[in-house]
Amino acid sequence: MKSALQLFLVSVICFLTTVPVWAEDKPFAGTELTILMIAGHDVGLKTRLPEFEQKTGIKVNIITVSMPDLYAKLGTEFATGGNSYDVTEMMWAAAQGYARGGNLYELDQFMTKYHVDTKSYSSVYVDNHMIQFPQKEGSPVICLPHQADLQILAYRADLFENDQYKAEFKKSYGYELAPPASYPEFIDMAKFFTRDLNGDGENDLFGTVVMGKNFPSLVGDITSYIRGMGGNWLDKNNHPVIDSKESIAGIQLYYDLFDKEKVTPKGAATYSWGEEVADFQNGRIAMMQIWPGAVVALEDKQASKVAGKIKYSIVPGKAPTVGGWAVAIPKTAKKPEASFIFMNWLTSEKIALSRAQETGFSTATQALYDDPVMLEKFSYLPAVKASLPYGKGWPQIGEFTSIWQIGAQEISRIFSGELSVEESAKNMQKQLDRLMTDGGYY
Repeated sequence: MKSALQLFLVSVICFLTTVPVWAEDKPFAGTELTILMIAGHDVGLKTRLPEFEQKTGIKVNIITVSMPDLYAKLGTEFATGGNSYDVTEMMWAAAQGYARGGNLYELDQFMTKYHVDTKSYSSVYVDNHMIQFPQKEGSPVICLPHQADLQILAYRADLFENDQYKAEFKKSYGYELAPPASYPEFIDMAKFFTRDLNGDGENDLFGTVVMGKNFPSLVGDITSYIRGMGGNWLDKNNHPVIDSKESIAGIQLYYDLFDKEKVTPKGAATYSWGEEVADFQNGRIAMMQIWPGAVVALEDKQASKVAGKIKYSIVPGKAPTVGGWAVAIPKTAKKPEASFIFMNWLTSEKIALSRAQETGFSTATQALYDDPVMLEKFSYLPAVKASLPYGKGWPQIGEFTSIWQIGAQEISRIFSGELSVEESAKNMQKQLDRLMTDGGYY
């Protein structure tokens, strides 16, 4: 029989090898880190940094920029071999591209040293090997999950649950007014809610909203429509299929909301993400596809006229796009271990959950979707949890950003009147064929 002392020593060893360590002996005291992040993704961080700095002795400086500026800065950084940033945010698929170019630090040695348990992260990212490059079992870890995004539908509960509107809709369409489960229902409801409320002859409430500006968020918005109709950008072999009849049907559906059905604001041809959110905040939109990161803005009582009047559900078509942001260490970073200690702290369950609890920020911790208190407190979380089994990620390849650029450019030309849907799809197919051939996928 083992002695009490032996059992005690075994328990101590197990504790030390399973509990995350954040270098409490302060071997990096006096180190300063510069962190590059998207504006708004630092929410709830500044009040927590003093605890980290006291615990580790590491000083953290966070620089926040817009998404275009972040990628411009990273492009310059990686092209010149600079070392301005110790940790940077990036979208998941972009991380795959940067890793393929040899620009990111492999994290496995630190994952082992600091006993990182990946089960604490949102399962959709870990199960699909999105933190690894190449994206498969056994590959090196190149990033950690920071912010989780999965498209959901936001809808005006004050409209959908209005007894008069419910009776009118049932009489006109023959079924109950409820969050749309299919695209035909979505179109019916968008047409129903598009109306002139003040009697001036112009519609001031619209069923939904789309965007037509040549900007990457256009591709993010339209992809769930393309996939919801059975199409995609690439097939399982990374060969372009954007000119398939299914993909064309998805693009046509998206454009028809603006052009044929006229259930969006007239200015949507030049909209990007910001204009969509602003219109919803101002009470002009009955329902729209959103990323959870927008919930904070939509529910902001100081900025949104519809705060507290919104509910959330799965997007029609049940093909929501999985997005989100990771944090990674540039290969040229001067203090990679100190950088990892910060990343491990930032993405830990404790910090991620407390930030979510305080601000509603959609951190990438699995506990967020397993906590009944959180699911009740934040009305969008049940919709995200219900959508997770249907989520589909971006192509996790280095050409990801080029696909976005080609897609945004050619689809925006539909909204400007330059091209038909079929012509746009044909142009994209040719450019993507060339891109993937040059990338060695054929």
